[in-house]
Amino acid sequence: MKSAERQDLVNHYLEKRKSGMDFSTIRKELIQKEYSASTVQMVMDQIESEFISSSKPRSWSKPLKAKLKVWFGGFLFVLGIIVTVLSFTPYSVAGHQSIWIGHILSGSFLFYIGKRELRKLQLTGKRKFKTNLKPEG
Repeated sequence: MKSAERQDLVNHYLEKRKSGMDFSTIRKELIQKEYSASTVQMVMDQIESEFISSSKPRSWSKPLKAKLKVWFGGFLFVLGIIVTVLSFTPYSVAGHQSIWIGHILSGSFLFYIGKRELRKLQLTGKRKFKTNLKPEG
């Protein structure tokens, strides 16, 4: 089989795969069309590699990322405060006091960054640029 024919075959079945046909059905069709085992394997490998490279990984939306930063930052901040306060009470373990300043600072920083990103996303969605220019005439 020539490389141009094989590429046409790959493109044809790649479109079918993108539309929902699974690999086993594609393999059965190629075998029914009496292609050699090596050709079927080469075509299947090429379809699989092109299908995987063409599919994009899912990414999280910007508002979701910002909300996660706010929640996680708030959690770290509150955790740092609680552990710091509890370590100075009579119930602390073996009289050790600790200040979880890293959790408090990183939590407040994440909270601030998340809130700033949310505010920026809300402003860009609502903002309409108006000009005070009057038409000449």
